[in-house]
Amino acid sequence: LPAAVAALVQASRPEAVAELRDPETRRNAISALVELSQTAGLVATGSEGGLTTPLFLEIFEACLDAFGDYQTDNRGDVGSWVREAAMHAALPLLRLATPPEHGAPGSSGDSHAAQLSPPPEGEAEAEAEAEAAN
Repeated sequence: LPAAVAALVQASRPEAVAELRDPETRRNAISALVELSQTAGLVATGSEGGLTTPLFLEIFEACLDAFGDYQTDNRGDVGSWVREAAMHAALPLLRLATPPEHGAPGSSGDSHAAQLSPPPEGEAEAEAEAEAAN
């Protein structure tokens, strides 16, 4: 699994030589990283199988890097293909890394929405002062 992630992460990055740059490969690598993540899932440290936290972070960082792909060629803004794949990748990756909320639709918890905890002491006052200044 680490070798597959490393190969896909490398394929998702622009090549150093402009003539070798292939936006389709980068787009497909981002999509494959998401599919691999969803198929393997995340595992707790020390567990067998699945993605470890460092591997998942490597995948997520590759997707974040893809948001900066602004390559153009005779077809126009081909980097947008990679950025679009990154946009489609972000939500599934975030959902994979976020535990389900109690009370969220489809969860086994209470049917009421999860309560947000109040901001730390002093932070609410700073936010109110910042809003008043605007």
